[in-house]
Amino acid sequence: MLKHKHNDRQTGFSLLELMATVAVGGILLAVGLPSFVNLIKSNRLTTQTNSVLTALHLARNESINRGHNIRVLPIVAGTDWAPGWQVRLDVNSDGITDAEDTVLRSFDAIEDATLVGDADNVTYQSSGFITTTSANTITLTAYECTGEDIRVISVKLSGLVSSARQVCP
Repeated sequence: MLKHKHNDRQTGFSLLELMATVAVGGILLAVGLPSFVNLIKSNRLTTQTNSVLTALHLARNESINRGHNIRVLPIVAGTDWAPGWQVRLDVNSDGITDAEDTVLRSFDAIEDATLVGDADNVTYQSSGFITTTSANTITLTAYECTGEDIRVISVKLSGLVSSARQVCP
Protein backbone atom coordinates (compact mmCIF):
# COMPACT_ATOMS: atom_id res chain seq x y z
CA MET A 1 0.00 0.00 0.00
CA LEU A 2 1.17 3.45 -0.87
CA LYS A 3 1.21 6.07 1.79
CA HIS A 4 0.21 9.59 0.89
CA LYS A 5 2.26 12.39 2.22
CA HIS A 6 0.29 15.25 3.69
CA ASN A 7 1.26 18.70 2.55
CA ASP A 8 1.81 20.90 5.56
CA ARG A 9 1.70 24.10 3.47
CA GLN A 10 -1.23 26.43 3.92
CA THR A 11 -3.13 27.61 0.84
CA GLY A 12 -4.94 30.94 0.40
CA PHE A 13 -3.96 34.51 1.21
CA SER A 14 -2.36 35.83 4.32
CA LEU A 15 -3.84 38.83 6.11
CA LEU A 16 -0.90 40.96 4.98
CA GLU A 17 -1.43 40.03 1.31
CA LEU A 18 -5.14 40.76 1.56
CA MET A 19 -4.52 44.18 3.17
CA ALA A 20 -1.99 45.10 0.47
CA THR A 21 -4.47 44.14 -2.28
CA VAL A 22 -7.25 46.20 -0.69
CA ALA A 23 -4.89 49.19 -0.33
CA VAL A 24 -3.85 49.03 -4.01
CA GLY A 25 -7.50 48.70 -5.05
CA GLY A 26 -8.42 51.74 -2.93
CA ILE A 27 -5.68 53.84 -4.50
CA LEU A 28 -6.77 52.87 -8.04
CA LEU A 29 -10.38 53.69 -7.18
CA ALA A 30 -9.42 57.07 -5.72
CA VAL A 31 -7.46 57.95 -8.85
CA GLY A 32 -10.04 56.69 -11.36
CA LEU A 33 -13.28 57.88 -9.73
CA PRO A 34 -12.98 61.61 -10.65
CA SER A 35 -12.39 60.69 -14.28
CA PHE A 36 -15.42 58.42 -14.21
CA VAL A 37 -17.59 61.19 -12.73
CA ASN A 38 -16.47 63.58 -15.50
CA LEU A 39 -17.23 60.91 -18.11
CA ILE A 40 -20.76 60.46 -16.75
CA LYS A 41 -21.32 64.25 -16.75
CA SER A 42 -20.05 64.57 -20.31
CA ASN A 43 -22.27 61.70 -21.50
CA ARG A 44 -25.31 63.26 -19.78
CA LEU A 45 -24.66 66.60 -21.53
CA THR A 46 -24.29 64.84 -24.87
CA THR A 47 -27.57 62.97 -24.34
CA GLN A 48 -29.39 66.16 -23.38
CA THR A 49 -27.96 68.03 -26.37
CA ASN A 50 -29.08 65.21 -28.66
CA SER A 51 -32.58 65.42 -27.19
CA VAL A 52 -32.83 69.11 -28.12
CA LEU A 53 -31.40 68.41 -31.58
CA THR A 54 -33.96 65.61 -32.03
CA ALA A 55 -36.80 68.03 -31.25
CA LEU A 56 -35.50 70.59 -33.73
CA HIS A 57 -34.96 68.03 -36.50
CA LEU A 58 -38.42 66.60 -35.89
CA ALA A 59 -39.99 70.06 -36.08
CA ARG A 60 -38.23 70.93 -39.33
CA ASN A 61 -39.16 67.64 -40.98
CA GLU A 62 -42.77 67.86 -39.83
CA SER A 63 -43.13 71.46 -41.05
CA ILE A 64 -41.99 70.43 -44.52
CA ASN A 65 -44.10 67.24 -44.59
CA ARG A 66 -47.30 68.77 -43.20
CA GLY A 67 -47.06 72.19 -44.85
CA HIS A 68 -47.77 73.99 -41.56
CA ASN A 69 -45.74 75.90 -39.02
CA ILE A 70 -44.24 73.70 -36.32
CA ARG A 71 -43.04 75.26 -33.08
CA VAL A 72 -40.50 74.01 -30.55
CA LEU A 73 -41.00 75.75 -27.24
CA PRO A 74 -40.43 75.29 -23.53
CA ILE A 75 -43.27 73.74 -21.52
CA VAL A 76 -43.12 76.71 -19.15
CA ALA A 77 -43.50 80.06 -20.96
CA GLY A 78 -40.25 81.98 -21.29
CA THR A 79 -36.71 81.18 -22.32
CA ASP A 80 -35.97 78.51 -19.65
CA TRP A 81 -36.14 75.17 -21.45
CA ALA A 82 -34.86 73.06 -18.51
CA PRO A 83 -38.33 71.96 -17.28
CA GLY A 84 -38.92 70.34 -20.69
CA TRP A 85 -40.07 71.34 -24.16
CA GLN A 86 -42.59 70.37 -26.81
CA VAL A 87 -42.91 70.13 -30.55
CA ARG A 88 -46.30 71.60 -31.53
CA LEU A 89 -48.23 71.79 -34.78
CA ASP A 90 -49.50 75.38 -35.14
CA VAL A 91 -52.60 74.55 -37.21
CA ASN A 92 -53.78 78.13 -37.69
CA SER A 93 -50.21 79.53 -38.00
CA ASP A 94 -50.97 82.28 -35.50
CA GLY A 95 -47.72 81.82 -33.54
CA ILE A 96 -49.69 81.57 -30.30
CA THR A 97 -49.80 78.51 -28.09
CA ASP A 98 -53.50 77.72 -27.85
CA ALA A 99 -55.98 74.83 -27.71
CA GLU A 100 -55.93 74.46 -31.50
CA ASP A 101 -52.26 73.47 -31.45
CA THR A 102 -51.44 69.76 -31.48
CA VAL A 103 -48.58 68.46 -29.36
CA LEU A 104 -46.54 66.17 -31.58
CA ARG A 105 -43.99 65.23 -28.94
CA SER A 106 -42.99 66.27 -25.43
CA PHE A 107 -39.48 66.09 -24.01
CA ASP A 108 -38.65 65.59 -20.34
CA ALA A 109 -36.85 68.03 -18.09
CA ILE A 110 -33.09 67.92 -18.01
CA GLU A 111 -31.04 67.19 -14.89
CA ASP A 112 -27.97 68.84 -13.40
CA ALA A 113 -27.83 71.58 -16.03
CA THR A 114 -29.47 74.76 -17.24
CA LEU A 115 -31.00 75.06 -20.69
CA VAL A 116 -31.70 78.61 -21.84
CA GLY A 117 -32.74 79.88 -25.25
CA ASP A 118 -32.32 83.40 -26.61
CA ALA A 119 -35.96 83.17 -27.76
CA ASP A 120 -39.08 81.62 -26.26
CA ASN A 121 -39.58 79.31 -29.27
CA VAL A 122 -38.22 78.15 -32.59
CA THR A 123 -40.87 78.14 -35.32
CA TYR A 124 -40.34 76.33 -38.61
CA GLN A 125 -42.27 77.31 -41.74
CA SER A 126 -43.43 74.82 -44.36
CA SER A 127 -40.26 75.66 -46.32
CA GLY A 128 -38.11 74.37 -43.44
CA PHE A 129 -36.80 77.86 -42.71
CA ILE A 130 -37.36 79.48 -39.32
CA THR A 131 -39.72 82.44 -39.00
CA THR A 132 -37.38 84.84 -37.18
CA THR A 133 -35.00 87.23 -38.87
CA SER A 134 -32.03 86.11 -36.82
CA ALA A 135 -30.57 82.75 -35.87
CA ASN A 136 -31.53 81.22 -32.52
CA THR A 137 -29.29 79.64 -29.94
CA ILE A 138 -30.07 77.37 -27.01
CA THR A 139 -27.33 76.95 -24.42
CA LEU A 140 -26.92 73.92 -22.17
CA THR A 141 -24.60 74.43 -19.18
CA ALA A 142 -23.73 71.87 -16.51
CA TYR A 143 -24.34 72.98 -12.90
CA GLU A 144 -20.75 72.19 -11.91
CA CYS A 145 -19.22 73.67 -15.03
CA THR A 146 -15.61 72.58 -15.57
CA GLY A 147 -13.84 72.14 -18.86
CA GLU A 148 -16.03 71.89 -21.95
CA ASP A 149 -19.32 71.61 -20.03
CA ILE A 150 -21.26 74.06 -22.21
CA ARG A 151 -23.11 73.03 -25.37
CA VAL A 152 -24.39 75.71 -27.73
CA ILE A 153 -27.12 74.62 -30.11
CA SER A 154 -27.48 76.97 -33.08
CA VAL A 155 -30.50 77.17 -35.37
CA LYS A 156 -29.65 78.94 -38.61
CA LEU A 157 -32.17 80.92 -40.67
CA SER A 158 -32.28 77.99 -43.10
CA GLY A 159 -33.55 75.83 -40.23
CA LEU A 160 -30.43 73.70 -40.06
CA VAL A 161 -29.09 73.02 -36.58
CA SER A 162 -25.65 72.41 -35.16
CA SER A 163 -24.06 72.08 -31.76
CA ALA A 164 -20.68 73.05 -30.42
CA ARG A 165 -18.82 72.64 -27.15
CA GLN A 166 -17.58 75.63 -25.23
CA VAL A 167 -15.26 75.95 -22.28
CA CYS A 168 -16.76 77.20 -19.02
CA PRO A 169 -15.87 80.76 -18.08
